[in-house]
Amino acid sequence: MPSPFAVVETGAKQYTIKPGQRVKVEKLEGQVGDSIKLEKVIAISLEEGSVVAGRPYVSGAAVKARILEQDKEKKVLVFRYKPKKRIRAKTGHRQPYTMLLIEELNLPGSQPAIMKIEEKKPKAAKPKAPASEKAPKAEKAKPAPKTAKPAKAAKVEKAEPAKKATRAKAKKTEEA
Repeated sequence: MPSPFAVVETGAKQYTIKPGQRVKVEKLEGQVGDSIKLEKVIAISLEEGSVVAGRPYVSGAAVKARILEQDKEKKVLVFRYKPKKRIRAKTGHRQPYTMLLIEELNLPGSQPAIMKIEEKKPKAAKPKAPASEKAPKAEKAKPAPKTAKPAKAAKVEKAEPAKKATRAKAKKTEEA
């Protein structure tokens, strides 16, 4: 059986929502804990599985929600500059938002889809098998021993080339 959902418009944006869902929308008037009614419902589907679409909105349909928090987003840095003009401007912006908890979806003439809060059950701990029952671990294969590298041939020293005699030395040797 398909779960109920609605498509709602708020803050010039459209959101697909379900009962029990938390939704972050553009800033709405109200205090934390207040209940609000979203009446711009574009489409709605309840437990029966039928979908009702509006032109542009479904008449009489509404979504009941509760405000969980009113806050601002993380800061977005804006840095503007003009090259070679020594003009630089660094500013920040924090967009305000409202966090909503969707409580119920209403369509006139039908049963409202109400939020179902299920308690989370702690996971059952799996019984651990004793160490003796565990399969033995396979031993890692040892790498083969390295073979000795062939010995390098002895370096052969090259004979140094004879130095050229300069004119001055040549004259001295001639005179002597």
